[in-house]
Amino acid sequence: ETPHSPRPNSSLGRGGFMPWSGQAKVEVLMQSPGFVAVSKPPGMVSSNSFELIQRFLRESGEDDAITPVSRLDALTSGVLVVARGGMGSISANYLLAQFSGRLVSKTYHCLCSGRPG
Repeated sequence: ETPHSPRPNSSLGRGGFMPWSGQAKVEVLMQSPGFVAVSKPPGMVSSNSFELIQRFLRESGEDDAITPVSRLDALTSGVLVVARGGMGSISANYLLAQFSGRLVSKTYHCLCSGRPG
């Protein structure tokens, strides 16, 4: 398989969620031999999500080497993508080139409440 051959929620168990030390959970949206994409909740820093992904991979008996290819601010929720393998891996090089070449489209939505002023 190539880095772009995803399997939704494969080999996750318990609904595809990884527990976090707080109330929030990180949901694995897609997983392939080349990458893992998770839904990061607001209030969690990206590095905590990366640690959870590594723990999940270790506990699944898989290699836990990952390379972050995207980040989100702590207060921002959304999809985080990590390449499977270290910085020099084919997956990391492929995904980093996609992000740095601006070939990945991103959409941001802002939810507001209250009145301005």
